[in-house]
Amino acid sequence: WEVNTVRVTAMFITYMGSALGLIVCGFLDAKYAAYTFMVLTQVFYAAAQSGLGCIWSDVAPLYSSSLNSLANTIGAVAGIVGPIVVSAFVEAWPGVWGWRMAFLLTGGMCTVAMMLWYKYIKSEIRPELNTPAPLRTDVL
Repeated sequence: WEVNTVRVTAMFITYMGSALGLIVCGFLDAKYAAYTFMVLTQVFYAAAQSGLGCIWSDVAPLYSSSLNSLANTIGAVAGIVGPIVVSAFVEAWPGVWGWRMAFLLTGGMCTVAMMLWYKYIKSEIRPELNTPAPLRTDVL
């Protein structure tokens, strides 16, 4: 397999497996079945380590730590915004439908993320992200 094929396959398992699991989870009435599907979505997210976890080194080996830090910072916004959105959904749709809408939104976000990944992310070194700036010797 080519590196890009491995990355796309891993992210397909991650995003689409999680999207499906979360949507099913939102429509289950049995709490232990819902717990099982919620745990399965986390299992699917483990596949991201073969996709998202490695893409920074594929694209820009010299700047992979900076790119990874930037992506983690942007991703942390979901940890702040997520509870606010879920709270608004539960308030707007009392009962089980508030949670169903939250799971549907998350499943939709996973689907959109997969489509964007497939269209734009390629596991090829990008020269513009991999060329170090020349050292300046005339500083002092």
